[in-house]
Amino acid sequence: MMTKSGNRFLSDNHATKNFMDCADVSAKCQRNPVALASEANPAMTRKLDLSGCWNDVMQLFRTHRELLLSVAGVFILLPGLAFAMFVPPPQSPPDADLTTIYANMQSFYQGNFGWIILIGLLNGFATIVMLVLMLDPSRPSVSEAMRRAFSIILPYYAMGVLSGVLTFLGSLAFILPGIYIFVKLIVAGPVMVAERKH
Repeated sequence: MMTKSGNRFLSDNHATKNFMDCADVSAKCQRNPVALASEANPAMTRKLDLSGCWNDVMQLFRTHRELLLSVAGVFILLPGLAFAMFVPPPQSPPDADLTTIYANMQSFYQGNFGWIILIGLLNGFATIVMLVLMLDPSRPSVSEAMRRAFSIILPYYAMGVLSGVLTFLGSLAFILPGIYIFVKLIVAGPVMVAERKH
């Protein structure tokens, strides 16, 4: 008879596999949609099931909820709260014009540029750690997931910058190309984390 923990482990593995199947289909479509079509069964073309992917993500979140909330609390919530508490927001008089408001905002970001970058790096690091915790079939501990996150953080950010640039360039040619590129690259981060070798 299967124990409750055993059933949970199998369900978690099934959700991880299904999510990675969805990400794999999307990644193959981005690289070579013609090759993907030729690999498919002529009688049944494999499609990306966004609803199924979402259900699998929620299953993974429920399974790892305590670890994910702990990582998010330390690397996302606490830095954001500290920044909000100790860094005063830009102040503008009620009758200020747009030029004054813009100057105040510019001064605020220039004065706190280092802290804003640090919070962004911590948030990105937390995202990688949480992806490793959910997608690594070896079920690493938080410390092991953090070590893996350190090893891929630079290519992960490089990919993020490249995706942002491509999305921005697509948005310049009206809005729809930018949205299309964004949707195409939305699973690039999880795919990079899941396929990265130890």
